[in-house]
Amino acid sequence: MNKQVISKIGIVALVSITALSGCTYKEHTNESESSSLNSSKTTKNVELAPKEIKTSRISADHNIFENYEEALAASDVVAEVTATERSQNFVENLDGYPSGHTRTEVELNQVFTTKNGEQLSGKLSILEPTYTAEVQGELIQFSYEDYIKMVPGEKYVVFLVWREKDQGYWINALEQGKFSLNNPNTHESSITSDISNDPESSQYKKLKDDVISHLYGEESGVVN
Repeated sequence: MNKQVISKIGIVALVSITALSGCTYKEHTNESESSSLNSSKTTKNVELAPKEIKTSRISADHNIFENYEEALAASDVVAEVTATERSQNFVENLDGYPSGHTRTEVELNQVFTTKNGEQLSGKLSILEPTYTAEVQGELIQFSYEDYIKMVPGEKYVVFLVWREKDQGYWINALEQGKFSLNNPNTHESSITSDISNDPESSQYKKLKDDVISHLYGEESGVVN
């Protein structure tokens, strides 16, 4: 993976410019070939018909948090949420490449902290660094690095940052800002599997353990 600690939350596009918190966009490729779309620059909520969906991983440099305190210091909101089925897919074509995000409505179960003192309750729309686009007649689910889209009905701890341009809260630093509380063996398998041979998986597991310990206590029984 192309990951490094970066001190400034911002984007420096090398291929095309995209807006993701704490990330530097590096490349945008499918597993076997580059994606190619027309260059019209339009953003829209894309409704996709049922169809087989392939997956593609976008390489991006982003913040790597050593512990809960680092993640907290870089975030505006820390909360426990439950994902709902209300989710919208947004795609923008930039210089022949798709870019986008998913807006997912979540139920706020508990707000642990808000940096600006904002009182949050009820439901909240969260921007996720993943989206689905049609490329050469095929539907492809694009995800930045190891980010995995939230699953309806499941609970998560999320670290969020506000982005004025989008008028919404982004998941901070991709997978470094979201932790499943329900079934990590399934939905976090690409990050937490093979811990002994994968230093980055080990880093994520240690970070998640520290987050759960700080927020719920070591004997809380919360899945980690």
